[in-house]
Amino acid sequence: MIDLIKESSVFSRINSQELDKISKFGRIVKFQDGDQIFCAGDNATFMYIVSKGEVKLKFSVNHLNAPMDLTMDTIKENGYLGWSAFTKPYKYTLAAYAVGDTHLLQLQADKIRELCDNNKNLGFIVMKNITTMISARFARLQGLVQHIIQGYLK
Repeated sequence: MIDLIKESSVFSRINSQELDKISKFGRIVKFQDGDQIFCAGDNATFMYIVSKGEVKLKFSVNHLNAPMDLTMDTIKENGYLGWSAFTKPYKYTLAAYAVGDTHLLQLQADKIRELCDNNKNLGFIVMKNITTMISARFARLQGLVQHIIQGYLK
């Protein structure tokens, strides 16, 4: 479990003592293809690292009065999801779905936040890594919006 945490971008550059503490608050959970892991608006109780498989992050829009799900991002092995567990109001902003046979390391968000609150260096590193991930996801969203707008302008 520690190796999985260490390989994740959100916990990169964390020392082994802190990795050991983080691992105490995790467990592997398994999902089958199409299973919903969480919904947009749910309480962000957990953070996740993909151990096996993939997770699609989606959001719903109405198009011509019909609901439609758009894929915002695909998280692959060692990838992280659930950054909303670190920011108030602690609600997931997207829905997450398993792609294929998927195993996730599920981490108790309140315990990880407590570790970060008690160790400011750990908190700084984790938040820096999370903001890097959010920035990349925002760039992908901008590309998606641009693609959609260009489709309407044709």
